[in-house]
Amino acid sequence: MFKIIRNIVPFLPDKYKNEFANTVIRENFLKLIICAVFIIFLESAIFIFFKDRLFNIEKIIISIIILNLIFLPVFFYLKKIPQESCHTAKKTIQTIYVLAMLVWGCAMSVVPQSRFGFINVYVMVLFAASAFILIKPVTYLFIFSSVYVGFFFILPYYQLDSNAVVILRINAFGMNIFAWIFSRMVIKMRMHSFLDKKTIEEKNLRLRDMAVRDSMTNLLNHDHSFKMLHDEIQEAADSGSALSLIMADIDHFKQINDRFGHTTGDEIIIGFSQILLKTCRISDILGRYGGEEFIIILPNTLLKDAAAIAERIRATVESFDFRIGAPMTVSGGICEYKGESAEEFINKTDEKLYRAKAEGRNRFII
Repeated sequence: MFKIIRNIVPFLPDKYKNEFANTVIRENFLKLIICAVFIIFLESAIFIFFKDRLFNIEKIIISIIILNLIFLPVFFYLKKIPQESCHTAKKTIQTIYVLAMLVWGCAMSVVPQSRFGFINVYVMVLFAASAFILIKPVTYLFIFSSVYVGFFFILPYYQLDSNAVVILRINAFGMNIFAWIFSRMVIKMRMHSFLDKKTIEEKNLRLRDMAVRDSMTNLLNHDHSFKMLHDEIQEAADSGSALSLIMADIDHFKQINDRFGHTTGDEIIIGFSQILLKTCRISDILGRYGGEEFIIILPNTLLKDAAAIAERIRATVESFDFRIGAPMTVSGGICEYKGESAEEFINKTDEKLYRAKAEGRNRFII
């Protein structure tokens, strides 16, 4: 039963529903503007050039021109305001307009029945709405049913041939069903197109993310870390803001690999990267610079504040259980930007890192 309902009414994942609804409404209002302008010019031309052949539908034509002239500025106004605003009002207006157009198509077909025994205008408006304006199938079911009920009861007042009335009612009923099925197909195709686009966008984002991140730690890789440092240096130089840099290296990492194996070494690198993510600030830029060496770029940060963050990292690593039966430590260097190039800034900080190693490890040198 659920599968039958799902085939009748298309579904979208919850995370996309609002975005899809806003996209459809934006597209609909552009189409509604085009429809209103087209109908105003078309019906005005018919009224002016074929006035003597209108067969008592002059009032219907005048009323639809006036109605579209009223709706047109409303469409322009609603299209300009943010998509998230007046969402219910926008949906209500487009539903009322489509309903009005179907009533007009129905009237244009019913009133001239004394001369013509067909409902071409009604059918054309049915399928034009189904193909052009994307509305939920449930809403279209309500619109089509309401207009058809009116058509069903009004037709005998204008079409005096009882056989023609039966045939036209059956034809209109069939066209309404076909139009509703067609509207469901159109919106389902639009949903598939939307989902395909979102899938491609997400895959592209993942690919871009993979290109700038280290696959093991999910921190920035060497190249992108350097690029981000260059960008932050440019920002600091332009704005005069502070910028600090920390370079950290896991102590005795080669011996750990030799003793416990590379799998354990990888787990320690991943564990250390998680410590960085938890102890650093959201504004800090973290990268795996190479092997067991990590880089932390600290925008708008003075040297003393960078030192406090580095000490927090050192203490956390020292107390963390990496499950190798011995405590782990980390050493590093800290520098504040003083007008150097990115290469000079890194080299200066790296020198402090080597000093920390030479002076006994488990420390950061300022």
